[in-house]
Amino acid sequence: RTMETKKSGRIFNRYFVLLFITSVCFCFASEMLNVVLPLYVTEDLGKTAAVSGLMTTFYTITSAVSRPVNGLLTDKLSRRLVMVVGCALYAAGIFLCGFIPMLATAFACRMVQGVGYSAASTANVAASNDLAPKEKLNEAVGYFGISHTLPALFGPIIVTTLIAHMGNRSTQYVIAAVCGVAAVLALITNYEKKPQFARELPPKAEKKGAFIE
Repeated sequence: RTMETKKSGRIFNRYFVLLFITSVCFCFASEMLNVVLPLYVTEDLGKTAAVSGLMTTFYTITSAVSRPVNGLLTDKLSRRLVMVVGCALYAAGIFLCGFIPMLATAFACRMVQGVGYSAASTANVAASNDLAPKEKLNEAVGYFGISHTLPALFGPIIVTTLIAHMGNRSTQYVIAAVCGVAAVLALITNYEKKPQFARELPPKAEKKGAFIE
């Protein structure tokens, strides 16, 4: 039987497929949340569109600030660990936002989502590069990009249907469940334990400021 190695030139080995599906689930959750959350804030919490926009600002800032830290953890620790924790945080932030219908809770949950998004997305992309054969890296990146395109295409359609039948709060629970599925899939994508996918660890920092550098 042919071994699943990067040298074999195979892009779609079992771990790449698992990672692809993980990315699809996580991106679906993200795309659907972008639709339902403004409606939840304005219709369920009774706030203005400006408040919804401010929450998005908090989310974006938190995601941007935490991304370098999550990138460092992704290199120093484990892609899978950071990805699982990121998906779990994102799912928890979505669930609690709907479960506790308070504006302060929504802001706090939005910041948790920002941390979770930056962790999961950073680790997910890094893992996909680990699994791709070096001679087909660009091709693998192109295929993996489909996992982002499909949710952007179908996510809004699906979530508007869910909102019409279930309402804003219940739809958030469904989105949290989808993200929970992504966490489970990330957990079983244990390619880092396989020697054929071993990666070279970065050297330890020898001077202050190496993190920023």
